[in-house]
Amino acid sequence: MPLSKELQKKLSLARELNATCADVLIGLPPITAACEPPKSNPFKKAKSIPKDTESIYRDLESTFALGLASSKLVADLKGKVHATQPPLQAIHILDKAQEDRLAAQHREIHALLADNRHVVATHVALKQELDASHNKLVVDGNTTAQARAERDTAVREVLERSVKAEAWVHGK
Repeated sequence: MPLSKELQKKLSLARELNATCADVLIGLPPITAACEPPKSNPFKKAKSIPKDTESIYRDLESTFALGLASSKLVADLKGKVHATQPPLQAIHILDKAQEDRLAAQHREIHALLADNRHVVATHVALKQELDASHNKLVVDGNTTAQARAERDTAVREVLERSVKAEAWVHGK
């Protein structure tokens, strides 16, 4: 079935632009500039589709994917559309499902960010506590060393006095 000239112009323009977002959404292969047929033809799987309707389906898919379908074209092809053609409502449902998935991912990202902030705050607090404990340990080590030195000095003085006292007692 020949397409109108306006629709053919739009299709050729779309073929020059290569793949569109709609192609990606409904899983169509990108339209190449040379208009080569796709290497894996999804219509080969459906045994009930006659050979002459393959080109109609290809044009129809491109038309629906680009949003160029006119109501007259849809009415003309209504009897020829097979169950493999996704309805336009399926694209909107797909968009809604993708929006829901993106919203869920967005919520998950925010939850992970909140958890990350909590972990960072805990890490900073623990690091500060570790530094404070390390500083206290260094101070306590220095204090202990000073106390030991003072005690050793005091013990030496006591020993010297006792040696002098003993020598004085023996010397008498």
